[in-house]
Amino acid sequence: MEVSWACPGPGRPGRAIRSKSSAGLPACGLSASIPHAECVGVGYFGVADWSMKYLDTIAERQIELDRLVETYAAAVVGNGYIDIIVPRERYMDFFEELTKSGFAVEAVSWWCHATEENKRSLGCPHGYGGPMTSIGWFSELSHDFDEATDEDTQRLDGVDIRSEVRRLNDRMIAIIQNKEILKMANGRSLKFSADGCLTPGIWVRVPENWMRERA
Repeated sequence: MEVSWACPGPGRPGRAIRSKSSAGLPACGLSASIPHAECVGVGYFGVADWSMKYLDTIAERQIELDRLVETYAAAVVGNGYIDIIVPRERYMDFFEELTKSGFAVEAVSWWCHATEENKRSLGCPHGYGGPMTSIGWFSELSHDFDEATDEDTQRLDGVDIRSEVRRLNDRMIAIIQNKEILKMANGRSLKFSADGCLTPGIWVRVPENWMRERA
């Protein structure tokens, strides 16, 4: 993106400088080691605020996330945005909508979908307590959990937040698709690719004070 810079510099009137980079410093003649406190980057779509953080970008969009959860989730444990249990056949669509809307997934919990058919064919339930839903019981596999690294979450506050959200969400998708849970007490493990009961619970990174109204 081409960016217009208005940078007065120390003791000089403002002058416009154009740069092809949205990340670098303007070529205003100041040393790169001196903070450009008076430089303002203006993009074609408004002021480019380099101090914007990931949580700032979603701060006014809780209702949008609520709609996505309502559309895709089979159940949500509690009234936050963790343990959003999404049926296996819908989790990819949920991830795509989250990514397009700029919401990052920071962790995945694991659940056994103990339908009557899965009980007969797979020996479900493999977990413990959990919600009963219109499509069956989800029992929690509480001994296993996957989460983003500190580096992953820190990168969300970089210059290109949207790209970092997609990068992180793609990484979490890969974790789901290649998942083999830790062995259970009976010595058995489950693979997402082979065992149709293994279901992800999505944890979306949101402000700590966000509470979801229970359905």
